[in-house]
Amino acid sequence: MGIISRDAAAYKSLRAQLDSQSKAWDAELKKKSDDLRKLEDDFRKQGPSLTPEQVTEKRKQFETQMGDYQRQLNSRRKQLAEGEAQSAQPIDMALTEILQQIAVERGINLIIPRAATVLFSSEIDVTADSLQRLNAKLPRVALKLPPPQSAPPATPPKSN
Repeated sequence: MGIISRDAAAYKSLRAQLDSQSKAWDAELKKKSDDLRKLEDDFRKQGPSLTPEQVTEKRKQFETQMGDYQRQLNSRRKQLAEGEAQSAQPIDMALTEILQQIAVERGINLIIPRAATVLFSSEIDVTADSLQRLNAKLPRVALKLPPPQSAPPATPPKSN
């Protein structure tokens, strides 16, 4: 399965879409990260001139924004992972159908992944044939991202 998942056109198209989406989100999240870093730097610079109440309020604001950033980051990662799994299902189903067809055509009772074998004859290797058929049957798939989960708003930390 490793060669198929590496070389099949549908898997390649899916990886390209995942990479593109990830890069777009990374750019957006980098801006938020930079804004948080700037907010933290400003807080450190202003620290000595702030009253204890102002320090507490600024710290709460920063921690709330940092929590929101972390939740958004985790949500995006989860979205990508779920989108990848959901989008790969049609590829896996098509490959299963193809392997069943090959098994019937060749009178094969068992197909074992190459990685699970130590030694085998190239005569029984179905990798190239299944890859060719999969590329013809399903040259690409669309990335289907689940909707983002709306995280509950951050509750500011309680002060003592």
